[in-house]
Amino acid sequence: MKNYSYDKRGERRSGPDVWFKMISWLSVIGWVLMLISLVLFDLAKPHMITFFDRFFHVSGVSIWDYQMTLYIFYIMIFGVILSVIGLLINAKRHRRKRDRYSLSLVLLGVVSLLGAAFYMFRFWLR
Repeated sequence: MKNYSYDKRGERRSGPDVWFKMISWLSVIGWVLMLISLVLFDLAKPHMITFFDRFFHVSGVSIWDYQMTLYIFYIMIFGVILSVIGLLINAKRHRRKRDRYSLSLVLLGVVSLLGAAFYMFRFWLR
């Protein structure tokens, strides 16, 4: 069985170009922002009142920090924007059969979109 190559010119790419590096950096920046938003989410949620808090009569905050949740929403929207920009660059660069879309950017976009939707349903539409 013969292996036919449909690309007569061969591979002319010598290594990762500027666009590929930009896609990688957008992905890294997006996931770092996602990690920051998870830390902010942990800080913004209400404090869980434990047995020791009740025993020693320590008052706990039982409401969300709405200012911090707004920052989380902005980070999620920025993550969606980074993902869309990276996928547009990836689509422009996607010319060969072996080229693939960045799974990391797709996941970042989906998670950021779900996080922004969660914020809107949880805090705006009450």
